[in-house]
Amino acid sequence: MQTEKITYDLSDKDYQNFEALIGVDTAVGQNDYSSVTFKISADGKTLATTNVMQYGDNLAYINVPVAGVKELVIEVYDGGNGNTCDHCIIVNPKLTKTTEHQNSQEKIKSHLT
Repeated sequence: MQTEKITYDLSDKDYQNFEALIGVDTAVGQNDYSSVTFKISADGKTLATTNVMQYGDNLAYINVPVAGVKELVIEVYDGGNGNTCDHCIIVNPKLTKTTEHQNSQEKIKSHLT
């Protein structure tokens, strides 16, 4: 199982949350092969994982606490069928502080009502 990862150094930072939309990049074109899973970890502790995501699945919203975290890691694995067409996407990733996070949540709520 092939893995790719992005590592953020958050040492001496004052962030409270990490949030993003994650999934399969549909720019690869419709197919039956795209399949990925995500794992978000902080200082070696798993904060979030996804089930296998395939082409056409909705993006998943993640929001995890990172207060006091020194290293945030986003890992992407193939979905178990090899890495053919396994193009992932991480949309609008944000590291937020408390007030930024509250404002972001208020904006989301205002668009939903």
